[in-house]
Amino acid sequence: MLHLIIELVKSKSQQDDIIGNLTISDSLKTHRIDSLRRETNKYKGLATRDVYRALSQDFQYQIINSLKFVREINFKDLPQINISCKEGTKNRILIANDLNNFFKDSGFKTELNCSGMLIGLCDQMSPNESLRIDYPTRLQNLVNLIFTSLKPWVRSSITAIPSFPVTDNLIQIIICGDPHFYEDGSIYF
Repeated sequence: MLHLIIELVKSKSQQDDIIGNLTISDSLKTHRIDSLRRETNKYKGLATRDVYRALSQDFQYQIINSLKFVREINFKDLPQINISCKEGTKNRILIANDLNNFFKDSGFKTELNCSGMLIGLCDQMSPNESLRIDYPTRLQNLVNLIFTSLKPWVRSSITAIPSFPVTDNLIQIIICGDPHFYEDGSIYF
């Protein structure tokens, strides 16, 4: 009887080892599959980074509400926001439209111009200036708050240049770079 119990315990121990090995093996397989899935998504993201991705509604509301807050707490005499983009890619125009809609939906006065008129201006900008904001120096605080509102969407640098525009109540946003997209619809240049 004792011999039978030892055999059963031995068998149970061997069974546990086999089950443990299967569990470890399955765990390694699951880990490897997850790793391959992440790599595939990474390369898919790189391969499709030039494909326009709209932001989710929640992400859009976050940006719009942030811009509304900026508008409501800061300025009674809001400046005009002119958004211009260089022709050439559909994505640049789509980004300009998104930006225009964010400002419009948050109560700013906007104007959108995506014509060939910017070719000379974009040529004068440095290669690092894919997205630039020109503004009167008196609007520095407003521009800083606009940066903060747009930062979750635009994940690359924005060049800000205090200037002496034709009017003291105008912020000019210029898009010359080619946008690339993260999976969530945020952009970088």
